[in-house]
Amino acid sequence: MIRNGAKYVATKRGPQNKWSADSMQQAIAALKSGEVTSFREAQTRFNVPRNTLIRRYRGQVDEKAPAHKPTVLTEDEEGRIAEWLVECEEKLFGITPTQVCEVAYNIAEKSGRPHPFNKTTKKAGYDWLKTFQGRYSHLSIRKPEALSAARARAMNEIVVGRYFDLLDQTMDRLDLKNKPAQIYNCDETGLSSVHKPPRIMATKGKKQVHSKTSGERGFNTTVMACPNAVGNYIPPFVIFKGSRLSPALTCNAPPGTLFATSDTSYMNMDLFYNWIQFFVKHIPPARPVLLIVDGHGSHISIGTLEYAKENQVELLCLPPHTTHWLQPLDRTVYGPLKVNYDKACAQYMRENPGQIVTRYKFSGLFRQAYGKAATIANAISGFRSTGIYPFNPTAVPQKSFAPSKAWAPAPALAVEENIPSTQNEPGQSVSSLNVPVADPKPISAPLRGTSPVPTNPTQSTHSDLEDQHQQPARAPQPPSVHMPSTSSTHRALATQEPGNDWLADLLQVPTAIVTRGNRKRQTTT
Repeated sequence: MIRNGAKYVATKRGPQNKWSADSMQQAIAALKSGEVTSFREAQTRFNVPRNTLIRRYRGQVDEKAPAHKPTVLTEDEEGRIAEWLVECEEKLFGITPTQVCEVAYNIAEKSGRPHPFNKTTKKAGYDWLKTFQGRYSHLSIRKPEALSAARARAMNEIVVGRYFDLLDQTMDRLDLKNKPAQIYNCDETGLSSVHKPPRIMATKGKKQVHSKTSGERGFNTTVMACPNAVGNYIPPFVIFKGSRLSPALTCNAPPGTLFATSDTSYMNMDLFYNWIQFFVKHIPPARPVLLIVDGHGSHISIGTLEYAKENQVELLCLPPHTTHWLQPLDRTVYGPLKVNYDKACAQYMRENPGQIVTRYKFSGLFRQAYGKAATIANAISGFRSTGIYPFNPTAVPQKSFAPSKAWAPAPALAVEENIPSTQNEPGQSVSSLNVPVADPKPISAPLRGTSPVPTNPTQSTHSDLEDQHQQPARAPQPPSVHMPSTSSTHRALATQEPGNDWLADLLQVPTAIVTRGNRKRQTTT
């Protein structure tokens, strides 16, 4: 670490603060009462540091002071910052360590207390950040995974509640609440010939550590798995890119695997129609069967729906952009599958230094990974964690809905205009501990598949009526497919306001708290 232009090496210090304030007060009382006659005797008897005892006994330091060195920020201020960090992280607006240090500096400046923070960079130092993490051990610096705005917005309580209502009605109608062997889930995923190298042991301090892969981009192969709620799988479906299926591509694959090719290696309507026939052929004769799929366009075609209806297979579509929480395969099977596939590729590259992973090696590598990931335990866990079987709408945790409440600008803890997370307007006055919580901005353009939300729902202009008459009527939805409606959900989300009282109350200080631009909410009645 560079500090003041020179490399700073932290030194190890011995164990400190191993005594309590109560022990110190008892030692001082014993000295004043004559119970002990020397500082050394009090040190040994009450297990307190002798020099600290002398200073407190002589009144140089308050004898009731805490055992540790006073922190720059108060315990209340640090506690509010810690809760604010958790709130922002849950709503996908995580705060970086640099921003935390800037916030700490601004709070210390506005408090008027002396502090050791750097006034040139206007932020707290590395030492404060590390000790802050030590005092709040539930916080750590993590590298977040990307989550699209569509997924963050769609995963909300209204959509998920409507989906579970539909699932409950469907399972009651088909009498499948106690028949897990007749509840299936299918989904596709892609595997690349360029694997992700695992962690390796290497020379400490070396700037670049490499591991050989098969190429820069490689080729993609689509695989589809389909388990039921008791952990039984039908053979997988593998789709290669190309127009002709060579027998060499099928060598060493899992037994019974169905193979196909497409121009893009992705699923299409014709391939899914072939797979649904394969599915019906391999499932037990017990009917009806519930097949849970995502809303990809290849899964819904007239031929597929008619064939499924003839064979008493009920299709239920998951809400869009929610499969990362509601799809059993995504929750417990495909993660282990990709990890084990990368391990198999890495092992192959080590054992065959002069070769790379080609299309003709894919089936054998996929077989190794599929055997370790497609287990009974993983399938059962997937259906249980998504609340499908046993039926449990509360299986989806409340924390999964937090991002949908924050599709408006992030809540911000700020004291000065130079904090990146504030977005203060020109001329805005900011005093003390400012907690701006932005109002949700109105949606200016309609979402796909929805209509714009009018300002006054009881009024509509003549041009609006003409536009409605000019729009072609939609084709009716086939009766054998159940898809939760989301249009009214988006309208509800467009009008709801995130609760801003939480942060305002949490970070309240004696001086004024100013919200963004000092603007008040206006509601249309």
